[in-house]
Amino acid sequence: MRPDIVAQADFHSADLAGRSFEDVVFWKGNFASTKWRGASCVNAVFDHGDFTLANVADGVFRDVRFKGCKLVGVDFRKCRTALLVIAFEDCLLDMCLFDRLSLAGTCFRSCVARDCHFDGADLQRADFHGTDLERSSFDGADLRHADFTGAKNYAIDPRHTNVQGAAFSLPEAISLLAAFDVNLRGE
Repeated sequence: MRPDIVAQADFHSADLAGRSFEDVVFWKGNFASTKWRGASCVNAVFDHGDFTLANVADGVFRDVRFKGCKLVGVDFRKCRTALLVIAFEDCLLDMCLFDRLSLAGTCFRSCVARDCHFDGADLQRADFHGTDLERSSFDGADLRHADFTGAKNYAIDPRHTNVQGAAFSLPEAISLLAAFDVNLRGE
């Protein structure tokens, strides 16, 4: 099925309770400060939209992709997590909360994700390729086989986070040694 394309929709501060969005592409939509209680979004793309401070409590986001979007202060822990399937590419994800969510295989590719919380989340095979993770936390997360190639500014403590099989690139991978109180010296 070919998705409907909705350009520059302005839902700023709207209460979307009970609304259903399926097979749709929102281009440059404004969803800042919206309320998603009881709303559902299935097989949708948000392309260059604004989700700043959206309240996603009790909302359904299944097979939803965010491209080039601004998502600041969104607490994804409050949406219907059993149905949560999302992806982010080239997004600004500052101060978002993903703690203890099941996000295996989720794409966070080429994003800026500063001050985000992923503590205790299942992020097996997640894709953080090229993402800036400054001040983001991963304590107790499952990062097995996750891809951090080209990612930067992450602070992951392998003593408290499972990084088995995860991919990292130099020089950023050296930060994984910070927890071990070692001295690195050049030759």
